[in-house]
Amino acid sequence: MVASLTKAADNIPTFAGRSVMVAREYAIPYYFGYYQFLRQRAIALLEAQYSSDPQLVQHFIQTYGVSL
Repeated sequence: MVASLTKAADNIPTFAGRSVMVAREYAIPYYFGYYQFLRQRAIALLEAQYSSDPQLVQHFIQTYGVSL
């Protein structure tokens, strides 16, 4: 799982064969609960990215299985 806030995250699954936490390319609501799930992941990523608390970042990594 790759966590990135950049627009380049759109291309990671195609060229690297890895899944991404959130990407604009995949923000198309396929079914009723999809956008809520995507929104929750995006908020968690933003909170971890800008947090100064290492415990919060560690919890984020463990919860979502982020490796990069």
